[in-house]
Amino acid sequence: MAAPTRCQILVVRLQHSGYTETVTILRYPFDTRRFCQAINYLLTRCGPKNRGEIGKLLYFVDRYHYVRFGRPVAGGAYHALPYGPVPSVALDILEDFERAVIDIQANLHQVDPEIVEALKTYVTVTPSQPYNIYRPKEGPSHDYLSESDFEALRFVAEKYGRLSFWDLSRLSHEHVAQKKTIEPGEINYMLFFEDEPGASEDVKSYIMLHEGADTEQPQAA
Repeated sequence: MAAPTRCQILVVRLQHSGYTETVTILRYPFDTRRFCQAINYLLTRCGPKNRGEIGKLLYFVDRYHYVRFGRPVAGGAYHALPYGPVPSVALDILEDFERAVIDIQANLHQVDPEIVEALKTYVTVTPSQPYNIYRPKEGPSHDYLSESDFEALRFVAEKYGRLSFWDLSRLSHEHVAQKKTIEPGEINYMLFFEDEPGASEDVKSYIMLHEGADTEQPQAA
């Protein structure tokens, strides 16, 4: 199992179908350095991508790694939205990055501007229609990625790296994590264990023992 990463245990109140339900979910901290290096790696292996495609690939990477090694690669909150699960922090960073580089409303910030500056070492973005396009920079280190991180990244690049956003969206929309989370609710990482091939029961048991995790989540309408 990868080096443990402490998560937050959140109690969330959700309104749906005329009543309020309280659920417990796990949220893992967002790792800026692994995020930047993972994107560089994926773009190097998969070719140019738009923001939505990067977000979907990161989702598949975090799912793969979490159920085998007990932590995500990039981490942060995931939310169930109409086009499937999205990495909310990662997409906020990419939106700010596009504003900063392309100079559209560059003074609006959703995240710490230092994170955006850090990302400039790893990727470029160019204006395009209908979506801006990201490419990797050559030469940056991947020293914060572990061997298990590389395993997850290689798997996702090979299996999903040539798919379009719409193909990735359709695949992710069928996942239990999407179906069992009320839109636009935050996804419980433990739901990844329910349908990710290769999920480790030992890792699941360890997380449930040490984090007090529960896979219960209200069904989406």
